[in-house]
Amino acid sequence: MDSIPVDFQWLGGAAFAIAIAVLAAWSKVFGKKEGPPAPKVQEFYASGQLADMGPVKELVESVGLVMQQMVRTNIALEETSKGIHHLVQAYEKHLAEEQRDREIAEEVARQLKDKR
Repeated sequence: MDSIPVDFQWLGGAAFAIAIAVLAAWSKVFGKKEGPPAPKVQEFYASGQLADMGPVKELVESVGLVMQQMVRTNIALEETSKGIHHLVQAYEKHLAEEQRDREIAEEVARQLKDKR
């Protein structure tokens, strides 16, 4: 088999380019595969469901109130823990003073015993 003569090679190139263009156009127009249809999004006002939003509104308000109560409870717990911390420090001081008083009493008793 002989190759295409040099005089007709441009014709082959042009035919090849046209064939590629036709296949690309065919693929663009008919080659798309569609997936499942996209879900239709409707706003509440458009679908007439605005009246049915009462329970949702109540739920959102309830959640807001619960969150406020949680914040207040958190603040109260923090204050309580600070108070407990102060009580623990005071009790530790009291125990240290009692220990020091005991040691002083023992030292005094020992010195009195040594003098006798």
